[in-house]
Amino acid sequence: MPTPGAGRQRPKVGTFALALLGRINLALTIIEAFATIQMVDVHLPTTDGRHLVLPRYTKPRKEHELLLHLLGMILPAQSAPRLSS
Repeated sequence: MPTPGAGRQRPKVGTFALALLGRINLALTIIEAFATIQMVDVHLPTTDGRHLVLPRYTKPRKEHELLLHLLGMILPAQSAPRLSS
């Protein structure tokens, strides 16, 4: 008497592990690509001794724009400037 599921072939563990590693590698590659987008604060002195602070992120490169499009994401608008004393 045949055992249940005997006709089905199970994927090899090595194949599953390679597929999983491929997905992890893809995720790490995407994270590394986005890590190159930098956030900076530009400080400009004013005549009354305060600083105008402009928080900015660097302009995304073409590969960033493509990844954002494929992931259905958009970067937030640049933050508003603020005054600090």
